[in-house]
Amino acid sequence: RSETVKESTLSRRVSELIGVALFMASVFWIVSLASYDPGDPAWFFQVGATGDTANFAGQVGAFVAELAFQIVGYAGFIIPAAFIIVGWPYFWCSAVDAPGTKTFGALLLFACISTFLSMAIPPAALHGVASNSGGGMLGQALAALMIEYLHKTGSIIVLMAVSFIAVIISTQFSFGRATTAIINAMS
Repeated sequence: RSETVKESTLSRRVSELIGVALFMASVFWIVSLASYDPGDPAWFFQVGATGDTANFAGQVGAFVAELAFQIVGYAGFIIPAAFIIVGWPYFWCSAVDAPGTKTFGALLLFACISTFLSMAIPPAALHGVASNSGGGMLGQALAALMIEYLHKTGSIIVLMAVSFIAVIISTQFSFGRATTAIINAMS
């Protein structure tokens, strides 16, 4: 019996440690993105760039921000929220129902947001951001593919539908219950 208690205590501590680590990764990611400077020397991106790093999270933060903006553009600001959402059950040592389904839904939503940002934010509006679209390379590739087959209006309609489906898949949220609650609150 005492061995089970020790194992349970260790399991709880490891779970809490993972939760705290994910919360701290979230804060680090936010600081890295918020203090992004396209002139920072970032590993693998600006070969030959020298000088002090302006990013508040140092060279690692400059690299994280550059990588996020290059790959997913402004959708990179969603990643800290994902760290918190994933870390929350670990911190409280609770199990997540259907983790595979929720992960799939979250990735689908992330891809939709990145694609939408590529369609919504023209490259000219990206003052000093390394990415050449609001959704980075991922969003740009998906947007180009969708626009080719669905044009812009059709793409936005499909993105909205898939985004709503992704929210339903990745959370416990119900649009029907939310609408009913709003109608009841208004009457």
